Amino acid sequence: MTDFGLFGLLGRRDRDKDIGAVIREATEHARLGEQVGFSTAWFAEHHFSNYSLTVSPLMMVAHLAAVTKTIRLGTSVVLGCL
Repeated sequence: MTDFGLFGLLGRRDRDKDIGAVIREATEHARLGEQVGFSTAWFAEHHFSNYSLTVSPLMMVAHLAAVTKTIRLGTSVVLGCL
Protein backbone atom coordinates (compact mmCIF):
# COMPACT_ATOMS: atom_id res chain seq x y z
CA MET A 1 0.00 0.00 0.00
CA THR A 2 1.26 3.48 -0.84
CA ASP A 3 1.38 6.13 1.87
CA PHE A 4 0.58 9.72 1.02
CA GLY A 5 1.65 12.76 2.98
CA LEU A 6 1.67 16.53 3.00
CA PHE A 7 4.65 18.88 2.76
CA GLY A 8 4.33 22.51 3.71
CA LEU A 9 6.33 25.72 3.72
CA LEU A 10 3.32 27.88 4.60
CA GLY A 11 3.54 29.63 1.26
CA ARG A 12 2.07 33.06 0.77
CA ARG A 13 1.95 33.97 -2.92
CA ASP A 14 -0.53 36.78 -2.39
CA ARG A 15 1.21 39.47 -0.33
CA ASP A 16 -2.18 40.85 0.72
CA LYS A 17 -3.10 37.54 2.36
CA ASP A 18 -3.14 37.64 6.15
CA ILE A 19 -0.48 35.49 7.84
CA GLY A 20 -3.14 34.04 10.13
CA ALA A 21 -5.08 32.90 7.06
CA VAL A 22 -2.01 31.03 5.78
CA ILE A 23 -1.67 29.21 9.12
CA ARG A 24 -5.40 28.43 9.20
CA GLU A 25 -5.18 26.98 5.67
CA ALA A 26 -2.23 24.77 6.61
CA THR A 27 -4.14 23.59 9.68
CA GLU A 28 -7.17 22.78 7.56
CA HIS A 29 -4.98 20.93 5.02
CA ALA A 30 -3.55 18.76 7.81
CA ARG A 31 -7.02 18.03 9.19
CA LEU A 32 -8.35 17.18 5.74
CA GLY A 33 -5.28 15.06 4.99
CA GLU A 34 -5.90 13.14 8.18
CA GLN A 35 -9.57 12.61 7.28
CA VAL A 36 -8.76 11.20 3.84
CA GLY A 37 -6.05 8.90 5.19
CA PHE A 38 -2.76 10.69 4.57
CA SER A 39 -0.13 9.26 6.87
CA THR A 40 2.18 12.25 7.43
CA ALA A 41 2.46 16.03 7.35
CA TRP A 42 5.92 17.59 7.09
CA PHE A 43 7.04 21.18 7.49
CA ALA A 44 10.44 22.57 6.54
CA GLU A 45 12.25 25.60 7.86
CA HIS A 46 12.91 28.38 5.37
CA HIS A 47 14.37 31.83 5.97
CA PHE A 48 14.88 35.03 3.97
CA SER A 49 12.12 34.34 1.50
CA ASN A 50 9.19 36.46 0.45
CA TYR A 51 7.18 33.29 -0.13
CA SER A 52 7.63 30.95 2.83
CA LEU A 53 6.43 31.74 6.35
CA THR A 54 7.83 28.63 8.05
CA VAL A 55 10.68 29.94 10.16
CA SER A 56 9.88 27.52 13.00
CA PRO A 57 8.44 24.20 11.86
CA LEU A 58 8.47 22.93 15.45
CA MET A 59 5.84 25.50 16.38
CA MET A 60 3.63 24.49 13.45
CA VAL A 61 3.97 20.81 14.30
CA ALA A 62 3.13 21.55 17.95
CA HIS A 63 0.04 23.47 16.85
CA LEU A 64 -1.09 20.63 14.58
CA ALA A 65 -0.51 18.04 17.30
CA ALA A 66 -3.21 19.79 19.30
CA VAL A 67 -5.79 19.64 16.50
CA THR A 68 -5.08 16.24 14.87
CA LYS A 69 -5.19 12.70 16.23
CA THR A 70 -3.69 10.13 13.87
CA ILE A 71 -1.56 11.86 11.24
CA ARG A 72 2.18 11.68 11.93
CA LEU A 73 3.82 15.09 12.07
CA GLY A 74 7.42 15.92 11.32
CA THR A 75 9.95 18.56 10.45
CA SER A 76 11.88 18.12 7.23
CA VAL A 77 14.63 20.59 8.06
CA VAL A 78 15.47 22.33 11.33
CA LEU A 79 18.51 24.61 11.45
CA GLY A 80 20.52 25.19 14.58
CA CYS A 81 21.35 28.68 15.74
CA LEU A 82 24.03 30.32 13.63
